[in-house]
This record gives sequence, C-alpha cells and structure tokens, in this order.
Amino acid sequence: MTDFSRLRQFPPASFPARIMAGVLILAVAGWLVWISLPMRRSVQDPFPSAGLETAVIDVKGHRVTVELATTPETQETGLSYRESLPDDHGMLFIFPKATNQVFWMNGMRFPLDIVFLRNGTVIHIAADVPAPGDGSPRIVTSVEPSDMVLELNAAAAAAYGLQVGDVIGVPDGAARGSVELQNFP
Repeated sequence: MTDFSRLRQFPPASFPARIMAGVLILAVAGWLVWISLPMRRSVQDPFPSAGLETAVIDVKGHRVTVELATTPETQETGLSYRESLPDDHGMLFIFPKATNQVFWMNGMRFPLDIVFLRNGTVIHIAADVPAPGDGSPRIVTSVEPSDMVLELNAAAAAAYGLQVGDVIGVPDGAARGSVELQNFP
C-alpha cells in the first residue's frame, strides 16, 4: 500500500481565493471561445454577414451565388471587412431607380471587379479595383445611371468574358425594379 502520510499538506484555499480561481478559469475559457469564433465563421460561412438573402444569377453561362444588398445599411457595408470572397460568389446591389452610383472601397481587404448594370445589361466594368492599402478608401463611380451593381472577385469579369452590352440573368423582378426594397425613402 502507498503511504500518503509523507505527502506535503497544503492548507485549504480560502473562499475568496476559490472565487478568484473560478473567475480566472471562466475568463480564460470565454477568451478562447471568443478568439475561435471568427475562424469558425470563415470556414463554415462564406457570407459572414448572415441574414442577407442570396440568389443564383447567370453571368454568361456561369452560375454565380450573390448576396442581395437591398437596404441602405447592407449597401453601405457591402463586402467591407471580409478577408475574401469564394470563387463564383459576389454581391448584387439593387437600387430603387437608376442613378449615377458611387462606390467606395472602405474597409475592403481584397480587390474587386465592380460591374454596373441597368435593367440587367452591363453598362460599365471597373476591373481589378485594388483594396486600399494606405487606409484611404478608393472611390469608383458609374459612367451613366445604373440600377444594379455586381461586385465580384478581381479578374472574375474577364474570366467570365463579361463585356459592356452583355445581359446578366438577375433575380426575378430586379431588372424591372420590383424586387422588394426596404427602408428606402
């Protein structure tokens, strides 16, 4: 048998010391969960701004999954602060009427192709727009009034063979301006 009498005896921890140890353990566990969330989200969810409606559109025979940005809030945020965009994915901004659109690359971390559309027809392509490296956002404007804007990974428009005058298969009603738009004046 083992003789435990030789083991050094420590006095029992006081009540405040046990509380502090418990708080420390909970804090470390909470911190570990918190730092793991962004990593889990980027692996499981290619669209971290969950809650946006998605659609599949036709871009010259290529099926592209897009998030639909139909509110001023979702349009202002766009793809900002994301690390990347999966291949054959994008964001489609749908506006209540055709106007000269101004897009800024605030918070962008990767380059984009920005495709301006009117009634589903390509009217301008701003290709390979770099993410701002110096912290100041880049600004891209349409050359004529546009009612939709499609953001894709840089070089995707060229890979799809997309040109001015091409027609993109957009969600039902989008080209007619009847997609439900929320919170617009």
